[in-house]
Amino acid sequence: MSDAVEEIANAFLPELANDYIKVYQLALDRPIVLTGGMACIPGIVEEFEERVSDELDREVEAVAAERPDISPSLGAQRIAARLVETN
Repeated sequence: MSDAVEEIANAFLPELANDYIKVYQLALDRPIVLTGGMACIPGIVEEFEERVSDELDREVEAVAAERPDISPSLGAQRIAARLVETN
């Protein structure tokens, strides 16, 4: 988990701020959504939220998708369907 917190707090968010300040500002006001099988582990969302909040020295909200184990697949399916519709 430390690697994920480090990546978000010290790589992804600063890069987002440098390249897309308005998107960065919007992102800070919304929850971080955790997906994938690891998000099914009890307590991991709260632990992630706490660690990112501590690293950024500001309150951060994290939530898990309704079905975090299959949500990446569902997202990929939706993207593929849109690509098929536009081509």
